[in-house]
Amino acid sequence: MHWLPAAIGLSALATLAPVPAAAHPHAWIDLRSEVMLDGDGDIAGLRLDWVFDEWYTTYIASEFARSDSLSSEFLTSLARQNLANLAEYDYFIKVLVDGEPARVGTVTKFDTGLMSERLWLRFELPLLDPVDPRQRKVSYKVYDPTYYIEILHVEEDPVIFTGEGADRCSAEVIDASPSFEAVALASALDVTQTGGDNLGELFAQTVDVSCR
Repeated sequence: MHWLPAAIGLSALATLAPVPAAAHPHAWIDLRSEVMLDGDGDIAGLRLDWVFDEWYTTYIASEFARSDSLSSEFLTSLARQNLANLAEYDYFIKVLVDGEPARVGTVTKFDTGLMSERLWLRFELPLLDPVDPRQRKVSYKVYDPTYYIEILHVEEDPVIFTGEGADRCSAEVIDASPSFEAVALASALDVTQTGGDNLGELFAQTVDVSCR
C-alpha cells in the first residue's frame, strides 16, 4: 500500500476517486516546515509537517476499514512504509548550500495521525553535515519530482526556526514561476502519465533561509 505516483513505481493514489481525469497534480499536501538549529546555531536538519488532502485521507480510511489493525498501528505502519519508499528520493526534499545539494541522512523520527478528518505526517530529516547559515547561503525545496503531488506551504507561519539563535533567523517562501510550456505539459497529463522526474521542481516553492 503506497501513496506515491505510479511514475516512480508507487501507485495507490492512482486509485483515488473522484479526481480529475487529466492535469497534474492529482494529490495535494499542505506543508509547514521547521529549520532545526543545533547548540552552535548551525542548521542540523528540517522537520516537515505534511497534511494530506481529503481524497487521500478517505482512501486511507477505506483501507483501514478492511484491515484488522488498531488505527494507531495501521497509520504508523503506513507512515513507516511511505518514508522507506521516499528515502530513495531524499524524502522529496532538496537542500542547497551555496547552490550545491547538501547530503541528507535517514529519517528515524516521525509521527502520524488524523486531524480534522485529514491525515498528517511529521518527520525529521537530518543533514549529514550541519551548516552555518550565517556564513553560507541555504535554501530548500519540498516537491514531488513528477508533480503528481503538489506540495505547498500554508500561508500562516509556513516556516519556523527552533534551537540556538532561532530568534535571529528568518525565511522567505518564494513561489515558483513555471513557464507556459511547463504548465501546458502538466495540464495535458492524465493519471497514468508522467512528465518525467524534472517536472515537479518547476512548480516547487523555494525557501530562502537567512540568519544573522
